[in-house]
Amino acid sequence: MVHDDPVLQRRTWVHDPDRVAKILHSVQSATMDLIRILKPVPRLHTHHFLIEVEKKQGTVEIPEFRKENFLFMFELEQSDIKFKRVFLARNDVWNFPGVEMQRNSREKKMMRFTDKNCKHWYMNIIRYSEEKYMVIDGWDEFVKERGVEAGDLVGFFKHEHPCHRKHYLIGILKKEDKQNPGQPSGGSEAGRGAGSSSGSHKGKEIAGGD
Repeated sequence: MVHDDPVLQRRTWVHDPDRVAKILHSVQSATMDLIRILKPVPRLHTHHFLIEVEKKQGTVEIPEFRKENFLFMFELEQSDIKFKRVFLARNDVWNFPGVEMQRNSREKKMMRFTDKNCKHWYMNIIRYSEEKYMVIDGWDEFVKERGVEAGDLVGFFKHEHPCHRKHYLIGILKKEDKQNPGQPSGGSEAGRGAGSSSGSHKGKEIAGGD
């Protein structure tokens, strides 16, 4: 299976712990390497998994949230927290090359988002309807660890040195830090279908508040 992440070292079958140990030894995994165990679609049997080993980088690059790289943002609602998923408008997803999917597709695509602390968040996105996509796996972990709440703004930016086509920056502006309180256009789920970018809070403010 071809993967577009250049730092991906090995993807193979996993059947038992001994096999995993041999695989990790074969790719010479080291401390701070990132290892992910994934469930493939389609899955051939109950013991069919994928393993990814991403080698640590020699230096840590601090991401830059430049205003000119700002893509879009939206204001979170309580349902985005409670139901452990978030909807994105189709027009907004067009900012993510390589993620477009056909309607009624059962495909899931994994995206990589990096925050200001250089932590990488891996989230699966699916096509939900004609006008919406839905971010599922990985979203709840991000919400809990970053303490995201309803009313906060979440913004996305281009990464100046992405690892692959589905690698972007993610930033948060807490609701108490907003200079101009108010719901951005498209704040509701229905509104996001027409686009969710706001004119009152642009990229620099979101990056600074995160």
